[in-house]
Amino acid sequence: MQRIPLTPRPNWQHIVEQQGHTFHTLENGHPYWDESAAYEFTAAEIDTLESAANELQGMCLAAAQHIIDHRRYADLSIPPAAIPVIEAAWNAEPPALYGRFDLIWSGAHSGDAPKLLEYNADTPTSLLEAAVIQWNWLEEVGPHLPTHSFLPPPPPGPTSSTPSTKNSSPSGATSTHTFSNPSTSPASTLPGIQKTPSPSPT
Repeated sequence: MQRIPLTPRPNWQHIVEQQGHTFHTLENGHPYWDESAAYEFTAAEIDTLESAANELQGMCLAAAQHIIDHRRYADLSIPPAAIPVIEAAWNAEPPALYGRFDLIWSGAHSGDAPKLLEYNADTPTSLLEAAVIQWNWLEEVGPHLPTHSFLPPPPPGPTSSTPSTKNSSPSGATSTHTFSNPSTSPASTLPGIQKTPSPSPT
């Protein structure tokens, strides 16, 4: 994993607002959407992050089942009025659409496993950030980065192209989103989200 310092795009606030991302700056003035750095991962490191995310998802589901089975709602300050709704939803098993793990990790060279900082399973902006804002940033900034071989070649003919990258993300707590497209090379770079000013994990 490599940290790549970057200069944010001029007028980046207006750019992301036009793409639908209006919550780009925190109340203290620090950027929530931070373009000052990106992280480049190898394909093997992305595999590690995907494996960790799958394991964490299973652990979170097991923890929720434990809370319900042992009725530990009060331990989490869950109000009594919410309990029937929680249990009804849990038993009905509606589709789980997506969630975002905020991880901290120093890369494969550290010998450490990724650590979970926060699980955003109910944050509506996550899909917009990962599928729209990051991809548009990559298309605009990617060709000018020191490492740009990850950009997919133009598709032959009028076929639609799907964003696909083994990616990396800018400063703060690392948030990784992976896309799949067989035309993409093994390693690439995408910006991520900095929710609060924090030391770089590298």
